[in-house]
Amino acid sequence: MGTADVEAVWRIESARIVAALTRFTGDFGLAEDAAQEAVAEAPSPVVDLNRAVAVAMASGPARALAIVDELIAANRLPGSHLVPTVRGELLARLGRRPEARAELELAARLGANQRERSVLLRKAATLG
Repeated sequence: MGTADVEAVWRIESARIVAALTRFTGDFGLAEDAAQEAVAEAPSPVVDLNRAVAVAMASGPARALAIVDELIAANRLPGSHLVPTVRGELLARLGRRPEARAELELAARLGANQRERSVLLRKAATLG
């Protein structure tokens, strides 16, 4: 197993670690700290996106939206449905419904999984 393989596993596992910490402890600050450590250990756009989710839970959607917008500005996950999915959820939490709907519809167009697309479109429809 080479360095690239280890880094790929780390990126995948960092998302699981953050989710597990949050689920089991309810401590969103701890999840945010773990996500920040993952960024330091194995920086990648996916890890940054996971950190944005943890930040949203711990500190609110405005701070998290700034992280996601930085990813977009740097073109770090082009064509990924994950970025507009997270961005749409954050915008919805901020009450920015038209923007949230547009992001979730974009995520549905980019998604490869029909079930995921259906969920995203249903969520977008609830936003008016």
